Formats: sequence, C-alpha cells, structure tokens
Amino acid sequence: MNSKQHFLQVVRARLHDLKKTADRALVQIDEKSLHRILAKDTNSIALIMQHVSNNMRSRWTDFLTSDGEKPNRNRDAEFVDQRRSLNELKGDWDEAWQLVDDVIAGLDEEDLMKIVYIRQEAHTVMEAILRQLAHYAYHVGQIVYLSKHFAGDAWRTLTIPLPDEGSIERLERSHLKPDVRSSIEAVMNLLDEYYVEFGSSGRVFRRAGYADSPLPEDEMEMEDFRCVLLAPDVAHTTYRVVNLTRGTVTNRSSIWRQENGAWKLYFHQGTKTG
Repeated sequence: MNSKQHFLQVVRARLHDLKKTADRALVQIDEKSLHRILAKDTNSIALIMQHVSNNMRSRWTDFLTSDGEKPNRNRDAEFVDQRRSLNELKGDWDEAWQLVDDVIAGLDEEDLMKIVYIRQEAHTVMEAILRQLAHYAYHVGQIVYLSKHFAGDAWRTLTIPLPDEGSIERLERSHLKPDVRSSIEAVMNLLDEYYVEFGSSGRVFRRAGYADSPLPEDEMEMEDFRCVLLAPDVAHTTYRVVNLTRGTVTNRSSIWRQENGAWKLYFHQGTKTG
C-alpha cells in the first residue's frame, strides 16, 4: 500500500469514527433536547444535523464532475427548524454519511490530484476531502457538546473516563488490605503486565514474582495521599504507609495506567523513612 492509498483508507476510518461519536451522543438525548438551543442565534442539534446532511449531499453528489455547491441547495433553509423527529433526521443523516463513504471508497490514488470545485473555487481532491473532514469534525464536536449538556448527570462518556482522586485512592488502599494481600489472584488483577516495583529493601520486583505466593498480611495505614493526573490514562500517586505490624514507615509512589477501561498498577516504589 502506498501513501495515497493509505490516505484514503485513513480518511474513511476517521469519518467512520466521527459518525460513530455523533451517534453515541445522539442516543443519550430526548426529542425535546434535539430542538433546544443554548442562546439566541445558536443552533440546535436538529439544525446541525440538517446542515451536515445537506452539505454532504451537495458536496459529494457527482463529486469529481460538478461543483460541490449544487444549484438546488437551499443553505438558508438548513438553519430553519422544521421540527422533524430524530428518526426522520437520522434517516437523512445516515444516508448522507453513507454517500460520503461510498464516494471516497470509489476513488483511487490517481484521483487525489485532480481538480474539483467548491463554490467555483478550485481544490485538489485531497484538499477537498480534508476541507470536508475538518468541517464535519467541527459539527460533530458541537453535537457532542450539546448532547452532554442536555443529558446532564445521565451522560455516559464517549472516551476514556478521567479518574477521580477517590477511585485511584481506593485502588491504592486495596492492595494494603490483608484480605487482598493474602489472595494471589486479587494482587495479580491489580498489577499491570509490565509492573515493576523498587522495594524499600532495595530489591526489584516484577509481576511474575507475585504469582507464586501471597504477600505478608501486615496491618497498614495510609496517610497524606495525593494524586496527579499525568495524562487521561496515567495517574501518579504519593503517600505514606505506617506498618503497624512491623513498626515501620515508608514513603510510597505509584504510577497507574488505564488500559481497556481498567486501571492497573504499572510502577511502585517504597522508601523507608528515618
């Protein structure tokens, strides 16, 4: 596969992702929210869907042979709420996205440098594709934002959820509990496959080393817990552990990372104090 073929493949994938994102947002709102606006002179979700669907039909019908702004397009009417139902809007929406995919699927690498016109302005096919991709991404973002606003507390996130400090703290506390430490299965479920630990003894431990025997069931307390999000799927924690069984205090540092929706302990270090 050459770079031009790869470009067409990637564009189709990104468009597919955009539609999937919008559709996952749309199922979280009711019919009333479809037509609501946040302020005067702003657009509702219904208007955005109308506009995108009509834009797609105009731009991609006879894509290589006619101007992308068709004479029969009434752009102003796209921004008049016709009070159509979600099913009606989705019918046009789905057909329009399918049209785009069908046209791009039918292009070959020789087409990319051909000239097409949008409002009598010349573009290479590659430029025209990128122009439309950016345009659709902009409007999908609007749909997601409005859907999230109207769904309120019922909103289900479309991407990796950001951790709250409490959830990471609960995970940290869990591996200090005797009932977890006594269970090889529970400990292994907490650890990332690439887990590394620099122990307070100076030894280095890896995940495989915990597969044969449980951890000591010492009674421990956590103090001064702090959590910082380094990336949407990476969290860094620091805290102090008082081992009541051994009479020791250690400073602890962990890195947690999220993979496939689950947070796993990727790195841990303990340093004795005093």
